Amino acid sequence: MESSKEVLDRGYILRAPIIGTCMHPFFIEKDIIIGKSILTPEMHIGDIIIYTPGDVMKAHRVIRKYKKNDKTVVITKGDNILDFDIPLNENKILGKVISIEKPGESVINLETRTWRIINYIIAIYSLSTGLIYRKLWLTKRIFIGNRNSRLINFIAKILRVIIFVPLKLFVNLFVWSVCKK
Repeated sequence: MESSKEVLDRGYILRAPIIGTCMHPFFIEKDIIIGKSILTPEMHIGDIIIYTPGDVMKAHRVIRKYKKNDKTVVITKGDNILDFDIPLNENKILGKVISIEKPGESVINLETRTWRIINYIIAIYSLSTGLIYRKLWLTKRIFIGNRNSRLINFIAKILRVIIFVPLKLFVNLFVWSVCKK
């Protein structure tokens, strides 16, 4: 049986079910993502890429892309996660999600101009919330150390609500409007 990378490298489309909640509400369990092979120069901020950080396959949003030693490095983040993923080298990237099949509803084509703009906005929002989380985490380490603090845990819960409620409302609004057409 061919690996996902071999399937994509041969020009075929990859269909994979969503397992997990890292990209919720953009993807939910039982959604099917459709992916195609992509070269790193064709990748944009906001694109959802398929990659292998180890033995598993993940699909997270590109929030930053830069060159280091003539190699492209990509930083991704799950929409439902506060912190960034570890930087990815281009050899770990399998492809890009081009559409989402919502069971019993419709297919969302992420290649349209509208969805590219929406994905870019979500990426910028996700980048800024990730940076805020990092600053709070660093502040905690400086002033409290590794000790567990009720105040920090409370602030983290409030931050999670402040960050994720608007994002979930924004994404759900657009997904609902596309699926109901």
